[in-house]
Order: sequence, then structure tokens, then C-alpha cells
Amino acid sequence: MSTTGKVSATLADADKTSVISKLDEILALLPFLITLSKQERHDAHKMGPKSVEYANLGYTGAATFPTEMRAGFDVAGFKKDVVLSSSLLDIQVKINMVNEMVNDTLMAVGSDAMASADEVYGQLKKSARKGDAAAKSLVDKMALRYKEQGKKKPKPPTP
Repeated sequence: MSTTGKVSATLADADKTSVISKLDEILALLPFLITLSKQERHDAHKMGPKSVEYANLGYTGAATFPTEMRAGFDVAGFKKDVVLSSSLLDIQVKINMVNEMVNDTLMAVGSDAMASADEVYGQLKKSARKGDAAAKSLVDKMALRYKEQGKKKPKPPTP
């Protein structure tokens, strides 16, 4: 039951499995991907889309003026980093788009599901008040969703 009317779809188990399998294929094509610690993320010299040109110009400078570079400066390694950065940024744009669409769709269908569940909960509460024991049992289980909601958690004492 859709209350917003934004999404009305199903996802077959086989299709879900296929999507997950394709994501695994993507990860297999990118075996060099890593996970940084929180500290490593904090300490890293950041490169965003606006820095691509800066890095490209830096590589051009290193390749054009190799005698100006310190001894042992790895121009070939620098080129690999610049090319890989550019390629990964292109991939990231597409992945971010898909991620945003999945998040928005999940929010819309989740909102619909919650609205429908709220409606069911309201109707079942009426039945439970009339003495329907089975409805009362389900209402009690559904009420756990709202238990403690609105209560503020005590703040930890400040030293």
C-alpha cells in the first residue's frame, strides 16, 4: 500500500541476488580499494574534484622538469596516482548517484510502509480495546516500536 505514490515496485529475489553479485564483480575489478581508519582519513591530504587539475598540472610539471625534482622522486608513480584518482572520481560520481537514488527510494518506500503500519496499529488498538486478545497481543508487540520514544537519555556527567 503506497501512501505517497512515489514508488510502486517489487524486487525479485533473483534480481536482488544479481545486483549484489554485480556489486561483488565491481569490487573484484577494484582489488586495490582500501578502508582507512578514522585517523588516516583525518590526516590524509584531501583531493576532491576541484583538485584534479592541480594534480594534473603537478604531474605535467614533474614530467616536464624532471631535473627540478628531488632525487628519487617517483614521476611514474605520481602519474599512476593522478590517472587512478581521475578514474576513481568518475566512478565515484556514478556510485554516488546510484547510492542517492537507493537511499531516496528506500526512504520513500520505508515511509509508505511506516504509514501503513501506523494505520494498522491504530485499527488494531481499537480491536484490542474491544477485547480481541489476538489483536491485543499484536498491538503489544507493535507498541515496542514506540517504547522509550520521546524520553530523553540522561547526559553523561561532565568531568
